[in-house]
Amino acid sequence: MNPTGRFVTAVLGGFAIAVALLCVTVNFKKLYFSSYIPFDRFMLQKMSEKPLELLCLVLTRRSHLDQQDAIMFTWGAGCTDLLFIVGNAGISDNYQLIERKPHVYTLTVKVEDTYNNTWQKLRAALHFVNITWPKKFDWLMRIDDDAFVIFENLYDFLMAKDPQTPAMFGAHYNHYAGGYIGTGPGIIMSRAAFSDLMSVFDQKKHCRTTLRTHDDDVELGVCLKAAKVPFGDSSDSKGRPRFIPISLHDLLNDPQAPNHEFFKQESAYPVGEGFDCCADELIALHYVKAEEMRHFQRIGSAHPLAQKNLRFLVNQTAIPRFRPNAANS
Repeated sequence: MNPTGRFVTAVLGGFAIAVALLCVTVNFKKLYFSSYIPFDRFMLQKMSEKPLELLCLVLTRRSHLDQQDAIMFTWGAGCTDLLFIVGNAGISDNYQLIERKPHVYTLTVKVEDTYNNTWQKLRAALHFVNITWPKKFDWLMRIDDDAFVIFENLYDFLMAKDPQTPAMFGAHYNHYAGGYIGTGPGIIMSRAAFSDLMSVFDQKKHCRTTLRTHDDDVELGVCLKAAKVPFGDSSDSKGRPRFIPISLHDLLNDPQAPNHEFFKQESAYPVGEGFDCCADELIALHYVKAEEMRHFQRIGSAHPLAQKNLRFLVNQTAIPRFRPNAANS
């Protein structure tokens, strides 16, 4: 073969190898980020022996299908009923409920679905629950679609509580607006607390019923305070928070980030450094992407008896997110 022919053959061979490697990489990423590990069998067995009656309301958007899909096949599988709340001012009825699979629904409320209108969106969803679901749950959790819940820890936490006692749990901010629960990583209220909340929910002297705002957590806190629902203790035995309202990157890598500063200043529980920032029995994280949820669920299912905490998630993860030595070892 002449030099030109050898050159062409080499180029074509190299191109074929590159294409093959690209296909392997794409297939690996597809397998790594899109395949699901079934909800932990160990946890399912535990729940079959002692069920947790938990209604989960996830505020989302119609376009956030990947986040919804990830929740449905990870921590959301532990909810007794899972409702994805979306808004659409153009629907004919006040509510439209569509069953996506057993115990998983999309609830469309007749509200303009914008960032600055989440309070009205939440109000509509809670009204729907009060009409159709009032006695079907012991606990209600309102949570964002970019939150991840370590369900084992949530289960143990709630099983030690009484749903007939009014209480709310979550990322407790202590100062602003007289104190409230940040709803990003979830606010959990007992059935008794929900009942008390709804008794004042439409009274303008207690709740700002027509306000358009994205601060639905602050407004919900005002209503719960008017209903005299107390804050439950959401910390561990060392006083550390179990619900983390900021991203893992800001939590471990950037203590000067505005969200981190706000969390440390406003948290009712002291926020330590590195892995000592939060409870070993960590319940929820915020600003988590869909592929991260799947990965966290996968490693948790692969180690069903391991303690699920921040150290476990970071040490077991292969997603490059943390700078070396950013967290305490």
